[in-house]
Amino acid sequence: MNTQIFRIINKVSVALVTLAVFFALVAPSAHAQSFRGGIRGVITDSSGGVIANAKVVARNVNTNEAREVTSESDGGYLFLELPSGEYEVSAIAPGFQEFRAPNVIVSVGADTLSNLVLAKPAELIEREVVTETIPLVETTSNTLSQVVDRQLIEQLLSMAAISPNSSPSPPVSL
Repeated sequence: MNTQIFRIINKVSVALVTLAVFFALVAPSAHAQSFRGGIRGVITDSSGGVIANAKVVARNVNTNEAREVTSESDGGYLFLELPSGEYEVSAIAPGFQEFRAPNVIVSVGADTLSNLVLAKPAELIEREVVTETIPLVETTSNTLSQVVDRQLIEQLLSMAAISPNSSPSPPVSL
């Protein structure tokens, strides 16, 4: 009877130790999981100098929810625990024009990098850029074609007629 009690106590002890190890391994990773993301970056001027104390706003495009932070002495800023989605990030500082970065995508469990460059009012130059994309590949048809002129056809036919492995064929008139 003592042997049976010893076996039961041994099995319970092993089960408790196994559960303790399991929870010790799983609990920290469950705590660290997040269903949100973040945006981080550095605010600089056009010469690359960092801009401290800039007002940075991240606005969710879909919900219009906005959060505001101030850039640190190294120009860095950080938004933590943002719901995933599309954001517009803007920054402004005294003596600089406001800069807006659209289409900043926040993904679950990741930080999106969005470095912002602020310009002084005198550095602002408006430019109109017109671009035209020329398709390199015909995408509306699956036909392979090429223009072949009469002279090329005649040369090919004459080469085929004098080839040692070709059988004689009647002349072709074009």
